[in-house]
Amino acid sequence: KQWYQRRVAITAGKFAQQSSLFYKRVGYLVSSLLLNPGREESLLLCCSLQKDLASDSVVEQSMALTAICQLMGKDTISAFLPTIIKKLSHPKEIIRKKAVVSTQSRSRYFFLFCKV
Repeated sequence: KQWYQRRVAITAGKFAQQSSLFYKRVGYLVSSLLLNPGREESLLLCCSLQKDLASDSVVEQSMALTAICQLMGKDTISAFLPTIIKKLSHPKEIIRKKAVVSTQSRSRYFFLFCKV
């Protein structure tokens, strides 16, 4: 069973890297259903998530922020914090809202990295 989950997770990661929004959505959805936060297979999505956060497309940014809430653990959330903080001042309300939700979902880790 475990090898099957790993294989499906790798395939879902490949789907998330596609340029088609449909495949990207399917990849992130399957990954969030199969993987627990911080699992090594979720590291495969880090590059794709960073690319989608930097995209001009609001839909891609929204999908990436949702996936970060569900997939990233305490070891990997630090790679996304600077970008998420920038998204708090995004012109679109939905992106600001998802950025707030993603910081709240991992607030324990967020405050560790944002000491004043």
